[in-house]
Amino acid sequence: MIFQNYWDMRDLERQREYVMRHISVIKPRYSYKVHNSNRGNNFAFYLSIGDNKLRVCKTYFKATLDINDRVIKTVNDKTSDMAILEPDRRGKDSIRKHLDSIPKVDSHYYRADTKRTYIEGGKTIADLYRDYVAECKSKGLPLDNTKCEEDWYPYKVYEQTHADFYDVKSLATAMGKNFSKNANKQSVKLTDINILKVDPDDTQNYAFYYKTSYEEQHFNKVNVDKIGRTRNTQNNNIVLIQIYKNNMEVCEKKKRGLLGLLQNNTIPKCYSLFYENL
Repeated sequence: MIFQNYWDMRDLERQREYVMRHISVIKPRYSYKVHNSNRGNNFAFYLSIGDNKLRVCKTYFKATLDINDRVIKTVNDKTSDMAILEPDRRGKDSIRKHLDSIPKVDSHYYRADTKRTYIEGGKTIADLYRDYVAECKSKGLPLDNTKCEEDWYPYKVYEQTHADFYDVKSLATAMGKNFSKNANKQSVKLTDINILKVDPDDTQNYAFYYKTSYEEQHFNKVNVDKIGRTRNTQNNNIVLIQIYKNNMEVCEKKKRGLLGLLQNNTIPKCYSLFYENL
């Protein structure tokens, strides 16, 4: 649990803050310093169990969090006498320059209403991160400490079957299509919405609430199942439908890729029987 919570932070500064708050300098009553000695301070290590801190040895502390001596040394070097952790500043300039170098395009639909620009949709976030890493390595620049989602460990695996997928498109059609008029018959422009809210207690209507400004006192309401003076009276019996009735077949190319992940241990060997019989 401690290991899981530590790595679930997915933020280097938060992890360093955790380490800082679970180690303390041991100040001996008497100290006999040797001339020109490089010996540093001794530390006590703790792990949080509920509201209590349990003191453990350094080896146990590192093994529980799966960290090394370098992490502890870095935290110690960046902690001031006032127990304030210095923020990490590595690679901030390099990642900003990399983002600025990515070709931008104007918004196709709202060009007249916004000055925002967008990157082309040919690459995923993981692709952009790999390009950034390659550029930094080729130019000898420091990397930003923020890791891409796919590089974090441990993996979270959620097992699902064909019965876990539902036809959301038919659900949306059955609920209604009104996203353009609010309850006061005023036009709704989705790009102007700053705050969006849904009310789980509103079981009589399929509606959402919005504000176009943080200064507005009250939410505007949009009944999704109502268009003009007409109302969809069939939505009271809406049923969530499974989109797949049977197991989906896996194409040969996809199966070869999965077996490759199995061979290089990305997928644990204990699942080999399942993937080999797809």
